[in-house]
Amino acid sequence: MLDHITQEMFLGGLAALISATSMMIYIRTLRQNKTKPHIFTWVIWCLLCTIAAAIQIAEGAGPGAWVTVISAILSGVIMILAFKVGDRDITRSDWVLFIGALTAIPIWLMMDNPALAAIILTIIDSSAFLPTMRKVYHRPDTEPVVPFVISSFSFFCAFAALEHVSIETGLYVFGIGVMNLLLVLLLLWRRKALSDAN
Repeated sequence: MLDHITQEMFLGGLAALISATSMMIYIRTLRQNKTKPHIFTWVIWCLLCTIAAAIQIAEGAGPGAWVTVISAILSGVIMILAFKVGDRDITRSDWVLFIGALTAIPIWLMMDNPALAAIILTIIDSSAFLPTMRKVYHRPDTEPVVPFVISSFSFFCAFAALEHVSIETGLYVFGIGVMNLLLVLLLLWRRKALSDAN
């Protein structure tokens, strides 16, 4: 039993460390003016990481929640920086997604069903990737690859570290790990496509 707990704590700590590393690399590229984050994406991620962390802690995720807590804090830092130097190309679809995400947050707060809340949060957080994915499709040079690779790995580690695996504790970390991976694949594909075209 002690070994099992130790393993979970190790994986949870590793996931949190990896996530922090990923986001610090992202912040560094942002401060070097190599990255142009989409403000709507980071506002939604900051809000929902905070909510997801609260759900995980309340539902007994243990060390599996550490990565989400770290992500919430550092997403807040990136969100503030994005207001200053982020991407200004905001489309109507970005506004629709952003307003939809903000509207869903009070709905979550009125819910008594943690599983349904986790599903809604995962869908909203996944949809927050879409403005960035749209931007990356046209301008893949505005986002770095490495932080999203590391982030994906950290969320999969967090999933493995869960003490109690359920929809409430596991769906969010697994789903966001997948979305980070999809963004990486899009970045690599578009960079190669544009490079081949030139």
